[in-house]
Amino acid sequence: MSRLRLSIATTDYDHFRDFRTGVVRAEGIDTVWSALSHHEVFARFTFDREWDVAELSIAKFAAQVTRGNADIIGLPVICARLFRFGSFYVNRNSDRITSQPRLVVERSPRRPMPLRSA
Repeated sequence: MSRLRLSIATTDYDHFRDFRTGVVRAEGIDTVWSALSHHEVFARFTFDREWDVAELSIAKFAAQVTRGNADIIGLPVICARLFRFGSFYVNRNSDRITSQPRLVVERSPRRPMPLRSA
């Protein structure tokens, strides 16, 4: 059986590096990897779908999938080991959130996620 050839674009993350460089291989898949800046990956993928698989921000993803002709799907892959969400979005029709004070929480410091071996 022939191997699936996938083009992939992400930023150069250390935890993808072995896969990107071929040290680690996915069975049945040949990859053509582009390691670029976030801005370049996001712009080129949203403009012309240049790769089979690409990293996107949640904002770029949401803008793409809410169009009438959405042609991408999201996969829950964590690209960075840093929790870096700066905001969350609230459903204003939620039955559980009835007032603004219910949303007040303490800010917690940003800490890198611990490294884990596979």
